[in-house]
Amino acid sequence: MNKEFNICGSQLKNPKQHSRSKKNCNPGNLKYANQKGTIGKDDKNFAIFPNYQIGFDALIHQLEIAANGQSKIYKPKDTILNFFQKFAPIVDKNNPIEYAKFVVNEVGLNSINDKLEDILLTEFDWAKKYNNAESIIYPTPVSEEKKNEIEKFNYIAYIFKKLWSLIFKDNQ
Repeated sequence: MNKEFNICGSQLKNPKQHSRSKKNCNPGNLKYANQKGTIGKDDKNFAIFPNYQIGFDALIHQLEIAANGQSKIYKPKDTILNFFQKFAPIVDKNNPIEYAKFVVNEVGLNSINDKLEDILLTEFDWAKKYNNAESIIYPTPVSEEKKNEIEKFNYIAYIFKKLWSLIFKDNQ
């Protein structure tokens, strides 16, 4: 990851020239909710983190709880657009449709109508859900034992996906 991208908070030479997210080490511009790692909040109630990595980890955590049903605000069946309508509402002078389109394009989802829960799918599960991949993977009737064996490879793919995302995140 570009080292200058990680510079935030007290490391900034001219904080007034930078965005709120840079000043607060808060890449997701998360509102303060006593999140793990916060060191306070600013005058508009946005969380302040001690460094970029902790702020980024808080953003990832927020997305995970939104997608897995642990959030009080976001639901797994919410679409990407629904998420941004809550996360960055028009009343706060945001454009949730543009945010949703940007994320869909950057992440490689199908549309702003994809469900939040889909961001936690492995590539294998996503292919089964959206591309009828199960009929390709299991072209003839297959025993449950054989399906379980194939699913083990799904877990391996999941591990590689997580590792790839860590490598990709560190090289941006």
